[in-house]
Amino acid sequence: MAIAGLKRSGVAVLLLLAAAVDGAEQPVVTPAQPATIAAPMATAAAAAAGLTMGDEYTVDVRRGDVKKSCGGKLVNANDKWLVLRSEVVRAEVTGVPLLMDLPLVGRLFRRQHDNRQVNDLWIPREAAMVTAHVPAVKPKAMTTVPGNEPPTPAICNAAFAMGGKLAGYVGTLSAVGADGVTLSDINNEHPQQLAQRDILCLETSQAYQQLTAGRASGAKRK
Repeated sequence: MAIAGLKRSGVAVLLLLAAAVDGAEQPVVTPAQPATIAAPMATAAAAAAGLTMGDEYTVDVRRGDVKKSCGGKLVNANDKWLVLRSEVVRAEVTGVPLLMDLPLVGRLFRRQHDNRQVNDLWIPREAAMVTAHVPAVKPKAMTTVPGNEPPTPAICNAAFAMGGKLAGYVGTLSAVGADGVTLSDINNEHPQQLAQRDILCLETSQAYQQLTAGRASGAKRK
């Protein structure tokens, strides 16, 4: 009888505790909020304070009512220019016709190159506004652009404002000055002056070739 009484008492205590827990005010759990990227910088001068070499940026460049959006990896920044870089890699196989396609031994008669084209966008800093920023996932050593001005001479694809519209010109960039640049046609003739106040971006390109596999050289494979 004593044991039965203790059991009944224990059950009663458990029921009272359960009722107390049910009646207590439960804490409100707020789901974790995803990390957000800081709002875009409003001006080029403010953006420069937070720029990180190697990070990806999207930049709007505006001259009056003419706007162009540019993107790439930041590889240079100074008082006059921001430089955003993009790269295109294309594999190319060359070798001795027929022999390069033989099973097992064909690799002895062919080689593979990675053709890498590097495009640098030189953007006037006073006309640029950062609209998006993606930090590098794995920061690593990188090649920056030397100098404070676009390289000359160089093949250049220029975007600029003319008559309230977006215009373009592909030619040789032969001179860069404080007030603008000089562009000539592909034959380096008929120079054209482009005022700094009209420039949206100047794109220069370089091509590199790297051997990745194989031993023998030959004609380009079609």
